[in-house]
Parts: sequence; C-alpha cells; structure tokens
Amino acid sequence: MKAICTDSEGSLQLIEGKEYFIFPHGDDHVYVSKFDNKSSHFGAYRKELFKVTDRKDTTASYPTSEELGLKKGVIYKVRKVPGVKALSLTEEIHYAKCRKTHALVYRDRDCTRLCGQYPLVWLSDYEELYDNEPEPVIEETPEVLIETKKEWIQTTLF
Repeated sequence: MKAICTDSEGSLQLIEGKEYFIFPHGDDHVYVSKFDNKSSHFGAYRKELFKVTDRKDTTASYPTSEELGLKKGVIYKVRKVPGVKALSLTEEIHYAKCRKTHALVYRDRDCTRLCGQYPLVWLSDYEELYDNEPEPVIEETPEVLIETKKEWIQTTLF
C-alpha cells in the first residue's frame, strides 16, 4: 500500500507530505519503505502517522499453473511469446517444468541444460510430453577416428 506521512513525530527519516510504501506490522504499526519491497524497509512506525492513498496491491501477480490448466512436474514443449524482450531464449522450441507461477525452462528434452526460470505467461503453445513418446531423431554424420600406432619405450630413471 502507499501512504502519505502526516506527522514525522520527530523522526529524521520521515518527511511530512512524502509518499511511502507501507506494509502491516502487527495491529498498530507498519513497516515503511521508499521501495515496493517489505525487505527494504527503514523502520516500523505507528499507523496514525500515515494516511493511506492507494490500497490495492502494488506487486504484479502472475496466474498460477492451476489457473492456466497446467500440471506441476510435467514436462511441456513450449515456445517463447513473441514480443517478450526480457526472455533470452535463442532456440525456437524449449522444454519447461511448471511450478506455481513460473516454469523452469530447459534447452533439451531430458531437462539437463537449464536456460532459466520464467513466468508461465511468457511462454506459449504448451504441449504435454509423455514418457512413451519417442524422442525426435537428429541425423548426424559420425566422425571417423583414425588410430595411429605408437610404440612406447620404457625408460629407467636410476
């Protein structure tokens, strides 16, 4: 919540008329912060010193996996939502394991090469993968190894 300080009550950190973020702390007190983060508060003050200006939650909330119809722990084949610049996924198709509001995104189907953790809404085209589904075959030309025969000579040190 946002609130304006109505009385600094002798505090050097509070400025009357300035807007702060406040977070509940018990029945009669609030944590006061210059930032929208409870962990960055600079003190606990009485509620009477502030007039609430904005009651809505200022933190952005993402939809949960249940709201999107996704199962936790299941591997999905996903694509990046076009236009999301914060997402640094280079390949077209990735694999994701859903959590509550985010997904762990991997480069490979075995989920061994982690790309990062991203909100579920930044990914699209969720396609559930099943264990019996065959892995796509990628044809590669085998490398030919040429063995050379070397003779080893044993030397004595003493």
